[in-house]
Formats: sequence, structure tokens, C-alpha cells
Amino acid sequence: MYPRPLSEKTLKKRYAESGLTATQVDFLHRFFLAGINLYGAATISDLWEVYKELRTKVNTIPALHKKDLVIFSGIVQREAVPYYILEINEIYSAEPQKDTNRFVVSRDLVGSGVDKYKYINLYNLDKNQINKPFYVPADFMEYGRQKVTDDERKLLTFLGNLKVTAKEYELSNKQTIPCTHIGEKLKDFDFLSQDEQFEYDYISGKSGYIKGNQKKAERFLEDRRGPENEKIVRDYKFRTSVGWPGPKDTLDFVIKELDEVGVQLQDGQLQELLDRLMDFANHSHLWCNRGWTPDELHKQTVRQGPPLISLGPGIQKAIADGELDFEELRRELARMGIRIIDSK
Repeated sequence: MYPRPLSEKTLKKRYAESGLTATQVDFLHRFFLAGINLYGAATISDLWEVYKELRTKVNTIPALHKKDLVIFSGIVQREAVPYYILEINEIYSAEPQKDTNRFVVSRDLVGSGVDKYKYINLYNLDKNQINKPFYVPADFMEYGRQKVTDDERKLLTFLGNLKVTAKEYELSNKQTIPCTHIGEKLKDFDFLSQDEQFEYDYISGKSGYIKGNQKKAERFLEDRRGPENEKIVRDYKFRTSVGWPGPKDTLDFVIKELDEVGVQLQDGQLQELLDRLMDFANHSHLWCNRGWTPDELHKQTVRQGPPLISLGPGIQKAIADGELDFEELRRELARMGIRIIDSK
């Protein structure tokens, strides 16, 4: 699906021939990584706007031109990094290829399998980011490393201390399966759900639907390994950050996983779980909010007011010639939450 990374020797040669200094290359590696950790996906044009805003806040970062981001993206595209550099027409086939419209995309957003489903998380994220400003704090570069918030730690601790008390779990077809970790805490074992086991069997070829790919199957298992409480938080964090599926379905995934593993929540525990999940989501820097936490984005939107648009000379001429009705245009844009700042 994606070209193999180049050798270290070849990469060094390409960087040497790029015209970029070592300082610029080092900065761009950290800058792209911070952007992906905050946004999940962004075009080169998006990152250029982020860079310009960041430079107004931090005057010690290297001076760059837009073409430098394009040149860097063309090289790092063949490097082993936690993101992909994808051409716009690889994602949206009808779009013409343009270097500044290259997408920088977290590897977590790109699935395997047929193209119809490969980019489904990216498509949903791209849709959920529309009309939201980019979060560009002065400490932007600090987001090059993953941060664990206090709310995430509290959620991990709460889930980790839950015990398996059910002896069996009832499937949707009314069959039951035994709960194999009875008496254990979620922090002390890893677990594959029925859906995950099916996916592993499918990828590996054990189900008989396809020939199978053992390397992909092992990578899938590796992603699922680790204490059960960490897996639940990791999955919840991803779905919440993409903004798909919606909050109710995302919560249902958590409850279903706890049911299947054999955790029987009492009334007090259920309320605490809901509180922990809500606190975690409300104070997390989400991809679907272009890096803003929900609380911060709400304050920012209220402060900024609705998006504004200025009518270009072509549209103004069409209105003057009677080819376009100004009031109808104004009403249509208002329904989209956009206000015209030009007078008729």
C-alpha cells in the first residue's frame, strides 16, 4: 500500500541535496510530529498556516518558506515515521494532485483492506474538522511527545481496579461464553473480544475467507496487547478524538467490552465510569477539534463569533447584474453559520 522507507544513507543524501539546513530538518521532524499528535491529519497548506501563527508567538523557531515544507514532506514520505504523507488524489480520487495539498496523516487513521474502508476514519475526521480553527499554543512543539493527562490517569486507575465477577457472557445469538479472568483486575491481564478474535482469524486466514497474512495478523495482535484497562482507554481515546462514531456509540463500545470481559458494574461504579469518561473527553486535545479540548473550543467559538466571508468581485458583479440574489445567498450562508461582511 505504501512505499518502503529508504535506507538511512539515501535519506541523508536527499536531505543534503534538499537545501534545508540540519536545524530546519530537525525542527520540521518535530513540527510535523506535534501537528499529527494534535490534529491527526492536516495538509501541507494547513501546517504552513499553523507555522506562521506559531512564529508570531515563538520567535526562536527557524525561518522557513512554504516550499520548505513541501520539500521536507517529499523526503519524509519515504522515512519510518508515525505518519503517512499521502497525495490528495490518493484519498479523494477526483481531486487533482497538488504538492501543497498533500495530507500528513497519522498511521492510526489508515486501515488495511480494500480502499472503500481504508480511509473511513480519515474521511470522518476530515468532515468533523470543517470550520474549526487550529489550536496553536506557544508550547506547540511540546506536543511532539504524547502526554498523559490527570483525567486519563484517573480513568486508567478506575478501570484497572475493576474486577471480573461474571462467570459467563451472553452473545447476541443467546449463546454464552465463559469469562476466563474471573476474580482478576483489568490491569492484570489482556483480552481479545469476540469481534477482535474474528478480525484476527480473518486477517490470518484461519476463518477461511481469505488466504491470510500472518505478518498483518501479528501486527493486529500487537496493537491489541497490553492490560485490558489500557486497551479500553486507548480505543475510547481514538474514537473520541476522531469524533466517530458519536458519543453514545463510543460509550456503548466501552460498556459492551466491560460486559464481555465479565465486569458487572454497580450503580455507583457506573456513574463514576460515566464521570471519568466525560472528564477525560472534555479535557483532551481532540483531533476532531483540530487540537482544542471541547471546553477550550467552546470558549474560542463564543469569543470569535460566527465565521465571516468577504464577497469577491465576481460574486459582487453577479449580484449587481441580477444573476445572483443577495438575500438568498445571505440566508443560505447563514444556515451554514457564516456571515457576510460586505454590504449589498
